[in-house]
Amino acid sequence: MGIGQWQLSKIKRSHILAAARVWNRRAAAKADDMAFFNLGFRESIRFDVLINGHPHPPKAIASCAHGLATGRYLHPSEFAGAKDGVWHCLFDSLGFRVVAKRTAKADEAEDVREILASGRDATTCQRLIEARLGQGKYRDSVLDRWDQSCAVTGCETAAALRASHIKPWRISNDEERLDPENGLPLIATLDALFDKNLVSFGDDGLIVISKMLEGDLKSLGIKQGMRLRKPLTRSQKKLLAGHRKSLVGNGACASLEA
Repeated sequence: MGIGQWQLSKIKRSHILAAARVWNRRAAAKADDMAFFNLGFRESIRFDVLINGHPHPPKAIASCAHGLATGRYLHPSEFAGAKDGVWHCLFDSLGFRVVAKRTAKADEAEDVREILASGRDATTCQRLIEARLGQGKYRDSVLDRWDQSCAVTGCETAAALRASHIKPWRISNDEERLDPENGLPLIATLDALFDKNLVSFGDDGLIVISKMLEGDLKSLGIKQGMRLRKPLTRSQKKLLAGHRKSLVGNGACASLEA
């Protein structure tokens, strides 16, 4: 089958949102989801579709949304050829942006350009840029709260530490972006996994790990029973509750006890 058998008119915004939820629980798929997951879709190479601020592979979401809307999931082979534009237009019409794959540095650079072009006063711009880059007063305040060391490992090597935002920059307001309560100092590996929603932390500080990482825990240096070294504040618990909802494989995540 091919594009002539696609029933695009039946796909609504709700189907895209539901498809994203299915994809996000792929590490522990429900029995009802297996007809889709058995098709073997993988992460995208060139593009992402942003759903609730998070990147998802367009072809996988398209296939799943089509299945939810019509009862027939699209096979990967049906996307052969230059057919991405059809789906990109559909995503756009339903309010979802399709963007080229980006690096963390590219995201930072774009955010800095947006800040500079925003019309904010110079002092606010400087503070926001420093916070976006994990520098300045924001970084100092985050590190002060954790004794100048990683919140998990206790590493004190400044060059290895990142001042991570708990609530992602892209969905935070300026106050949240500058609030040290919205930050955790993490070593670079943990920071990258936290930023990509592959690890999070419970109210008790215990690490919560996506099952997507199960085969790589040793190589990543992630150990069972890792936890934050200090109790969380009420504000941080609330922010982390939001972060855990976006964990890849949500519902298949494991709090690892020693």
